Amino acid sequence: MVRIKAHGTVLQPARYSRGNKMLAVAILVSSVVLGITLTSSHHNLHGGSCTSFAEPAVVQNRTRRQFIGHLHSVFPFALSKPQPCRAGEAIASASKSVDTVVFPGAILKSLSDTRQYRALTLPNGLRALLISDADATTCAAALSVHVGFYSDPDQVPGLAHFCEHMLFLGTREYPEENSFKRFLSANGGSQNAFTGETDTTYFFDASPGSLQEALKRFSSFFKDPLFTESGVERELNAIESEDAKNRQSDGFRISQLIKSFAADGHPQRHFGTGNRQTLLVEPSKRGIRPRDELLKLFKLYNAGLMSVCVIGRDPLETLQTWVEDSFSGIHGSSDAVNPASLWQG
Repeated sequence: MVRIKAHGTVLQPARYSRGNKMLAVAILVSSVVLGITLTSSHHNLHGGSCTSFAEPAVVQNRTRRQFIGHLHSVFPFALSKPQPCRAGEAIASASKSVDTVVFPGAILKSLSDTRQYRALTLPNGLRALLISDADATTCAAALSVHVGFYSDPDQVPGLAHFCEHMLFLGTREYPEENSFKRFLSANGGSQNAFTGETDTTYFFDASPGSLQEALKRFSSFFKDPLFTESGVERELNAIESEDAKNRQSDGFRISQLIKSFAADGHPQRHFGTGNRQTLLVEPSKRGIRPRDELLKLFKLYNAGLMSVCVIGRDPLETLQTWVEDSFSGIHGSSDAVNPASLWQG
């Protein structure tokens, strides 16, 4: 169990064990770090202030998705941005770069927890929590960005979910489609992602010795994705199939019914999954090309709206170097505008 304490506030994520739960921890922490930093109260579905309903899962592990979907109700407060450390404060570790800011608050843990932790902010505004576990049998990482289906343009429902799919299909540095999936498979790992109302989370796990290369490939998603026309066409078909499957689920039907009670103009009414009709057919009638809309949405992927959690058996200094090398190249700044400002009350 780990607690992050800052300005008198204590975060206490759920307990977890080593090994097969490390990926779940990475997903949890990336979502927590993002949510508590950027999220205050959302605009109520009927005009007040409340936590919004969770979008149904788009990953197979529904329990994990539901747990993460309720994080805002578990941690309903905002954490101020980190400031440079002062002598004598709880985290005194020196950073590799003078521009990387190490979180000044105390990271508290149980007496039985032998892991080491470090929280920091890169020069581009991206927040990171590093976890070093010498006994780890796998490594894992998760990155959450504060862009979800609430950010979909009205004329292209499901665009954020579509963007999530497309980031796996090649980047400028690694142009071959699904190369990351093949790399992870060769190293005993896996990948996935999910899109919620205000956040999208990407994650992977792999053998411990492959972490450095995995981070390089993973971070390229958020720098220069290709959004190829051929990939666009194939993923449209994949999303169409996903929507067809979802329509057979009572949970998805009920969720969409609940959305219809949201206030007019509130993004909770959005159709977050999307399908071929909403992403291609109807936009084409208005002269809108899916790839053009993807490029516009991706501009919201600002490092200042991102948080990443990395877990490995390597020392904290090594993990920090790898994170700086991999993620500092993502465009962004610490003063990025929170998209939620468009609908917060």
